[in-house]
Amino acid sequence: MIKENLCFLCGSNKNQPISGPLQRSYRKCLNCGLVYVTREFFISEKEARRRYLKHENTPDSIGYTEFLRKAVNPVLPFIERGSKALDFGCGHQPVLAGILESLGVECDYYDPLFFPEGIKKTSYDFIFSTETFEHFQNPAREISLIYSLLARGGYLSVMTKFLDSEINFSSWHYAMDSTHLIFYGTQVFSYIAEKWNFSIFYMDSESLVVFKKE
Repeated sequence: MIKENLCFLCGSNKNQPISGPLQRSYRKCLNCGLVYVTREFFISEKEARRRYLKHENTPDSIGYTEFLRKAVNPVLPFIERGSKALDFGCGHQPVLAGILESLGVECDYYDPLFFPEGIKKTSYDFIFSTETFEHFQNPAREISLIYSLLARGGYLSVMTKFLDSEINFSSWHYAMDSTHLIFYGTQVFSYIAEKWNFSIFYMDSESLVVFKKE
């Protein structure tokens, strides 16, 4: 098994090809359950930036701000004025940071394409990653970074569409975005929790999971 076929999350060579949209090659890891696009179908940084800039996600978009608040609501009872937060993968418009700052939270925002110097602290009480995990080219590395930045007892709130057994992956709209490379289901989140010493604090049925660092 060549190295390119190793799972990007757990490193296992036990995987199988599966059919999916956009004439890309996909594999499913038989160890952790991750579904991923093989590396030859990753788009360039230039193309990714061009596509992200088309996203009309601004503070004036009521629908988008309400969407982001869903990532905050489960941990809202634990947010205190002066808490430190990081929006990890904020895109070109750090809207979530504004929402958190309105709650009295000091929020930094990081994006590898738009705010690469955005990580200002070594420890955060809350890290939010909304519609970001599916873009990771190396999820093991990115999650390890997030874990290192999260304070013990802190919360990581992740929004990404869940891939469950009822979804027809070949026609799934979420996989039809060429910037979406990695797809997660409940088995994958359980693996992440065990490997990185998280507990799963909250999970809905569609797109939101909140981890707590033990």
